[in-house]
Order: sequence, then structure tokens, then C-alpha cells
Amino acid sequence: MKSLKRELVSGAAASALLVGLAVFTNLAFPVLLGISAAAYVGVRMVVPGASAAEVAEGISRVRLEETVRDIRAQAARFDHFGDRHKNPMRKQLRRIAQLTRDINGHLKRDPSNVEVATEFLEVHLPKSLRIVENFTVLSEQDHLDEEGRQRLAEAEKTIGLIEKTIAAQHARMLKSDVEAMDMDRRVYEELLRLDGEVDRWADDDFESVGRRARREAEAPDGSPPGQPTRDP
Repeated sequence: MKSLKRELVSGAAASALLVGLAVFTNLAFPVLLGISAAAYVGVRMVVPGASAAEVAEGISRVRLEETVRDIRAQAARFDHFGDRHKNPMRKQLRRIAQLTRDINGHLKRDPSNVEVATEFLEVHLPKSLRIVENFTVLSEQDHLDEEGRQRLAEAEKTIGLIEKTIAAQHARMLKSDVEAMDMDRRVYEELLRLDGEVDRWADDDFESVGRRARREAEAPDGSPPGQPTRDP
């Protein structure tokens, strides 16, 4: 961050000046300290630091607050869908919501991760919530055919992938720079897999499965809709 850089540069310059004057001059120590302190203040005024409107280098307070607010809203949506399920799915969605809040908490403590969180917010969370919402809608259908039940089971597995991916995202933000490189690669791979799942579970696909299931449930004696029933 700019503020830290400014302090380091100022301190280094003042220390170097103090050592140089002590070696090459016969000035008294209090005088040396005074000159060194003046040098520190002077360099500090020249080296740019973070502006008052920034919470980290290149990160404005407004942007941080917007990101924090958006992630908080997404976490609430996971809780909302969790309330529409019974355990164990309810617990799983609540764990996802808590992981999302953990990311938010870490972001407030370390705003330098805003870039990572923004990518996470704009790319990953909307896809995850879309899958969770579609799964919830499909699971609330009264009647599902074999294809519908299979889609429901596969979507449930995808939600497990979502939990792992969000956990990896949180871990990425907690790791050191070297460890984060490997974590970033793994998170990216998970996101690619998740993209494929989103394409498979489009909104209209879930709705069509539900509509077909209702039509078949309403057909008398299990006959396909539009075909006459057989007399006993």
C-alpha cells in the first residue's frame, strides 16, 4: 500500500542520512537526530501516500463499501433459499452463506483484496445463486419424472461443488502470495467447471422439466397427455 511504502522510504532515507553524517562528520548526536528527523519529514511529504478517500492502494472507500454491501446481500440470498429446504440441504446452504460472510469479514479487515472479491462477486456468486435457485424451484415440484429426479440429483452435487469453490476462494484470500498463486489456479479451474454446470442447468430447462412433470401427473391413469385413456 502507498502509505506503507511512504513510511518505509522515509525511514530508510532518514536512517541512511543519520549513519552517513555520524561517519563523515563530527556533529553532536542531538544535532544528527534533528537532521535525520527533518529528513524523514521531508521525504514523507514528497513520497505519495494513499489519499484520504482510499482504504488501500487504488481502492476507494466507496468501492469497498459497495462490494461489502453486495456480498452481504448475496449471503442473505443463500440463507433465503436454505430456509426453503430441509436438512441436510438447509445446513449446506447456510454453510455457503457463512463462508460468503467470512469472505466479507476478511475483506473489511484487508481491503487490498477488493480486486479478488470483486471478481468473486461478479463472476462466481451470481452463477452459484442461479444454480441454487433453480435447484430450489425444481425440488418444490410435486411430481418429477425420472429425468427430473436425475437433474435434481446432479444439481445437488453441483451445490456441493459450489461450497468447495467458495471455501477455496476464502482460503485464497487468507494465504500468502506464494500459496495464493496455486490456490488461484485451483479456484479458476473450479469456476470453469461451474460455468459448465450453469450452462446445463439453465432457468428454462428447470421450468420445462417442472411443466412436463405436472402435465404427466395430471394425465389420467398415467397416460401421456393428449392421448385417450383405455377403458378397463
